[in-house]
Amino acid sequence: MELGHSELQTFIRVQSTLPPKSAYTMDDLALALGRSRKTAYRHLQGLKRMGFVIAFHDGAFTLRDSIFLPASIMPKILPSLDAVSQQRRFRLRNGDRGIEKARHLLMALGGLPTLDYAAYELTGYQTPITFYFYPNSMEEAIKTLRENGYVESPRGGVILLPKIGDFSDPIQRVFYDSLAVGGRGTLDAIAIARKFPKETQSAGYLHSLLSMASKVEQDVTGGDHLAAPR
Repeated sequence: MELGHSELQTFIRVQSTLPPKSAYTMDDLALALGRSRKTAYRHLQGLKRMGFVIAFHDGAFTLRDSIFLPASIMPKILPSLDAVSQQRRFRLRNGDRGIEKARHLLMALGGLPTLDYAAYELTGYQTPITFYFYPNSMEEAIKTLRENGYVESPRGGVILLPKIGDFSDPIQRVFYDSLAVGGRGTLDAIAIARKFPKETQSAGYLHSLLSMASKVEQDVTGGDHLAAPR
């Protein structure tokens, strides 16, 4: 997945004119782009296709922190955003999140855990909440979960992601996934970058991560009316 010319122009314009905050309106975007609301909406759909839009409701929307990262990092995180946009969420039929059971089942099938649990294993920094996993076979993983009492649910704590992009370096992949989703992932990315600077090749943009970290708390606590699973 790459940024087309129009998407790149939208991305640059949003970065340079839209101030970081927890939520925006279509008027905010139209003003930032210097375009009509109708044109701004088309640009918003482009940002949504790229995976930067977390939620959109009644003319208001939220963006991932990663929209404000340097453009040079975009080729690294676009595969992560693409994968997250195609996630499949599961929980046990009885309502239990069933994370530990799913971890055992899925790891036996083969694949790569990422985000919360993987970041915690690398850094011990933030207590994991949700189990994200790249199965070697999506079909087999879904079949196994269903055979063991799991159902798809928008609030599921077990999330399957399609393998999109480069998986040759697991640490680097978890780093870019964390960077891409933003929120608590931004803090995980900072922790990973500090512990594994060589693997993450983060020297060129760690400053950007640290700058973003100062606003993570207000992003997480603000805009609750738009909150949605990432």
